[in-house]
Amino acid sequence: MKIPVVLITNEGFAPYCATVMASILRNSVANTEVSFYILTTGLPQVIKDRFYGLKEIKECSVEFVHINREDFNGFPICHHIQVESYYRFKLFSSFPDLNKVLYLDSDVVVLGDLTDLFEINIDEYCAGMAIDAVKNIGEIIPNVNKKLHRPPNSDYFNSGVMLVNLKKCREYNIEQKLFEWVNGNREKLTWADQDVLNVVLSGLIKEIPEEFNVQLSFRNTNVRLAELSEPKTIHYCGANKPWNTKGMFLSEHFWENYYPFCAVQ
Repeated sequence: MKIPVVLITNEGFAPYCATVMASILRNSVANTEVSFYILTTGLPQVIKDRFYGLKEIKECSVEFVHINREDFNGFPICHHIQVESYYRFKLFSSFPDLNKVLYLDSDVVVLGDLTDLFEINIDEYCAGMAIDAVKNIGEIIPNVNKKLHRPPNSDYFNSGVMLVNLKKCREYNIEQKLFEWVNGNREKLTWADQDVLNVVLSGLIKEIPEEFNVQLSFRNTNVRLAELSEPKTIHYCGANKPWNTKGMFLSEHFWENYYPFCAVQ
């Protein structure tokens, strides 16, 4: 199975992006071939070389895809979310030769082979995503939907793990629609690019099991985690991360895969 994986990083986030990649390579089975595509405005060669060094874990391809930061001038920054988060809008046009990719945020660790996730059928959808787990916390999602001028009970998906049908997204001209929506609705955003994706892809998203995107914004205790079957991907979403929160729940999975040689020396 050949699986193209898209990630985003800047120089500061490089160690965490590399951790995602390391977790994928360490847990992939022998016949899984992974190709990594890293969206970035540019990285020093020493950092790129450390990414290439991940091939020592398992053979893979690593390609850097240049993003023009100026394309995102004026895009609103929300909470802890950096402007780089919007770079995922460019994955819809950056890979004309690919029909399907897996996108992962750089605060994720993968606990098993990605084949089961990648093989989910999304032929009739633009993307496969898990429902945002904060639906279980008060009126957060209804309030976000209201701000976005959507019905309060509308499904709201987390964009940290996305299985993307690039072919269908190109047919729907999704990239242009994403940029147009931001430029006309900046004041409505609570969670930056994730809000935009939920609006523009409304009705075009297939729900995938939360086990593929276990979000520690809510699943932050063993009691809450026990409501799911075996986690396949841990997502340290929210402002608290393993690298800034000592003893964070399930942080051992992060540290098992953390590769400090990707940090600037």
